[in-house]
Amino acid sequence: MGKALTITYDHVGDILYVDLEPSRPDEDTSEWAPGVVVRADRETGAVLGFEVQRFTKHAACGEGLTLPIEAELALRKVG
Repeated sequence: MGKALTITYDHVGDILYVDLEPSRPDEDTSEWAPGVVVRADRETGAVLGFEVQRFTKHAACGEGLTLPIEAELALRKVG
């Protein structure tokens, strides 16, 4: 089964976090677009998560935010 997607928002820093895995020491980070930082596995390049800085500015402009990430989503019963 796939990994759960965790989405959190830091209202003080105005940062949206989207994580497939918790942060770990063997990851690389890079800025894909202004204010969008991606965490990736150092060996495989697999995306582990990303953050959108100044999230409310992105949301308020009405243009949305497109990220170059492929995903397969499925629902699973919780509890």
